Amino acid sequence: MREYLKKTWMLASLLWILLPLGQTVSAQSNPKLDPLIQNVYGRKTISLNGNWSYLLDQLEVGYYNYRRTPDPNGFFKDPAVDNVTAYKEYDFDSAPVMAIPGDWNTWEDRFFFYEGTMWFKHKFLYKKDRS
Repeated sequence: MREYLKKTWMLASLLWILLPLGQTVSAQSNPKLDPLIQNVYGRKTISLNGNWSYLLDQLEVGYYNYRRTPDPNGFFKDPAVDNVTAYKEYDFDSAPVMAIPGDWNTWEDRFFFYEGTMWFKHKFLYKKDRS
């Protein structure tokens, strides 16, 4: 009886170790998922560090419309306007800037306890490689 319990315990331990390993391998080879990014350090990268314009959005009007559904013309579109025939109530070009990487909670005292939406904008040059 003692030998039977010992073998059962060893088998249960082995299954406890190998079962999660099999699930991890199968999750990474799932054909429905996108392939994992590999050799990130061998790729050409662009640094996005620098000064970013930011807008505080306490009421989330930059994403939602008055019916609280996503607005297709939110702040993320940032259209160019002439303020005569078309206008917008925000302006990234005259907005304050923040050094990124960084966090807004320590950037200004008034943001220390803020836990809401902020919009950031930074222009950079990018040329898509044909290959």
